[in-house]
Amino acid sequence: MPAAFTLGCVALAFAGVVLVATRGDPGAAIAGGELAGDLLVFCGAVSWLTYTLAGAWKFAGWSPLRMTVLTCIPGTVGLIAANAIAVLLDAARIPTLASVAGAAVVIGALVANNLYLRGVSTSR
Repeated sequence: MPAAFTLGCVALAFAGVVLVATRGDPGAAIAGGELAGDLLVFCGAVSWLTYTLAGAWKFAGWSPLRMTVLTCIPGTVGLIAANAIAVLLDAARIPTLASVAGAAVVIGALVANNLYLRGVSTSR
């Protein structure tokens, strides 16, 4: 368990984030529904934290490429399903070819980085 001072600093940091995200008026932001996007970003950050901490000890023997592939597969399936539902509910539009190509470039860069790291780690 972290020290009381550390926990106090974390609480103060969260209070600062709330003030910035709500522009100093948390009540108005909650009533106006403006925090939905901020909540999604926060959930994404918590998910990444969990992924990072769990990966450090639970999957210590896995290569970076294996870790990336086996965690991206369910994430991709979930994102495709969420996007399909959003399109069917008319809450989103079908992605353009340019946005799909942009995502392919990012995914390709991640795979290339992992392949590079794999090569660096085996050359020692």
